[in-house]
Amino acid sequence: MNVQAFLKNWKTSIPGALSVVCASAEYFELLPPNYRQSAVAFCALMVGLGLIAAKDADKTGVPVPQPKEIAS
Repeated sequence: MNVQAFLKNWKTSIPGALSVVCASAEYFELLPPNYRQSAVAFCALMVGLGLIAAKDADKTGVPVPQPKEIAS
């Protein structure tokens, strides 16, 4: 795992990592039965927050320089 990329995009990486842990705990039945529904809700919440914080792939956050006008 690239730690620098993880830290740079922490708003999406943390919810993603938590949702993987949460889903794994649900899949391998590591949680008591009375907590499983809460785990699924938590996973969905983390995925939703990660998607809200995510940028589009073609957006860098850097302003694009505008082309200069040509005088006629």
